[in-house]
Amino acid sequence: MLGSTDASLFGLGAQMLSEVAAGVLLGLAADYLLGTHNRWIVVGSIAGVAVAMWTVIRTAIRLGKRDSAERARRSAAAGKQRQDEQGGGSA
Repeated sequence: MLGSTDASLFGLGAQMLSEVAAGVLLGLAADYLLGTHNRWIVVGSIAGVAVAMWTVIRTAIRLGKRDSAERARRSAAAGKQRQDEQGGGSA
C-alpha cells in the first residue's frame, strides 16, 4: 500500500517523465517539419530535462517551506503546552 509521500513522489516522477517525453516529441516534430536530422530532438531532449529539473527544484523549495512552517507550528504548540503544565498559562 502506498503512503501519501510515496504517492506524491510517484506523481512527481510521472510529471518528470511526461516533461522529458514532451521535449523529445516536440524535437521529433521539429526535425520532421524542418527536414533536419536529429538536431531538434537533441534540443528538445535537453529542454525537457531542464524543465523536469526545474519542476523538482520548485517542488523541493515548496516542500521545504511547508516543512519549516509545520516545525514552527509544532514548536509553538509544544512551548504553550509546557507553559500550561508549569502553571504559567492564563486561566
